[in-house]
Amino acid sequence: MMFPSKIVRIEESGIAFASLILAKMEAVESISGLSERMSDEIPTLVEFIIALDLLYVTGRVDVDEESGVVYRAV
Repeated sequence: MMFPSKIVRIEESGIAFASLILAKMEAVESISGLSERMSDEIPTLVEFIIALDLLYVTGRVDVDEESGVVYRAV
């Protein structure tokens, strides 16, 4: 789930997962490598994609589609 609510705890929300990704992300990293490294902390691939998408639409990360890497936006 993307946002915390009465049912979804903050620790299980996309916002919390997005902050985990930012905290642990290397400067430049492959999306598959990042998802593999985060698999212990983010339970499903869907939740990982939601968190990564949230970071992308807010301008915190950018994606090079050709090489499949994600990096922090400046």
